[in-house]
Amino acid sequence: RMARNVTILFDGDSAGISAAARGADNLLATDLSINVAVLPEGYDPDSYVREHGVESLREYIANPVDIWEFKLKTLGGDISNPDDRIKLAGEIADSISQITDELKREVYIQEMSKRIGIDNDAMRKAVNGRIKRKKFRKESDSMKNKSPVKPDERWLLASILQFPDLARHFMEEAGSKPFSSPVAKTIADVIFHRLIEGHDISPSALMSEFTDKQTQELIASVAMLTIDEEKAQKYIDDNLKHFNIKGLRAQRAEISKNITLEKDSKKKNMLNERKKEIEARLKQFESG
Repeated sequence: RMARNVTILFDGDSAGISAAARGADNLLATDLSINVAVLPEGYDPDSYVREHGVESLREYIANPVDIWEFKLKTLGGDISNPDDRIKLAGEIADSISQITDELKREVYIQEMSKRIGIDNDAMRKAVNGRIKRKKFRKESDSMKNKSPVKPDERWLLASILQFPDLARHFMEEAGSKPFSSPVAKTIADVIFHRLIEGHDISPSALMSEFTDKQTQELIASVAMLTIDEEKAQKYIDDNLKHFNIKGLRAQRAEISKNITLEKDSKKKNMLNERKKEIEARLKQFESG
């Protein structure tokens, strides 16, 4: 309320700078002009002042870089590499989605798309998708009575969280649909989107996505469950199998209903053939 400009001073710890670049995003929802200053590697403000003096520190603070320049430099990688470019675009989309003013958001969508070298519409869709997911998570967090998370769902979340390479196929095929608990479904949805976009799915990264204490505690407790790779694979495979069986049974029931209602013999035959195909697939899943 007392200033229009803010400068964030980061320690010169390269391991923490990337996380700090993301942590600065909560300021993007304000009307502040945000700049960043980074100390030399190995220094924090105390050690820097002791060795170089106050005036030298003031020079650092007086010559910051714009937060967007800082993000591009810190998170950029090799943008000639498609994978690095996609990952950077995702990080920048995360940041732009924090901006509440639509006009300001659109300006940064166009500017950052140009800087990264991706299509404006693709960046806009990525930003809007994140805004919708954030709204959905906020609505989920505000639910007063969340249904309890079943033990099986906790173990499935633990399997996905601790062995993401094993879980990729499951997440691509089923996503968060197998989860019945709203809070577990929301966490799984966030894991899925971060996984396919190549982002960190560590417990701390996931917890930063939520403000709700119950959700954060669930993530922490699931991360502490002890599960080996073989057991995780079994949980993932069994749940995917059950998801497919449930879906095929629902399709079979719907087709059976349509067969009884269909008057045209040709269409009825086609439905019967489709039903046989589904029953054959269902038999395969049920027999393992």
